[in-house]
Amino acid sequence: MARKMRNKRFRQMMKDLDKQTGQPAPKKLAA
Repeated sequence: MARKMRNKRFRQMMKDLDKQTGQPAPKKLAA
């Protein structure tokens, strides 16, 4: 459960990062 929540939060963080830069976050950063 906790892992799922963390993953969801992480994904949301990535989405926000994409919004900031205006382009998809590097795969290296997401790894």
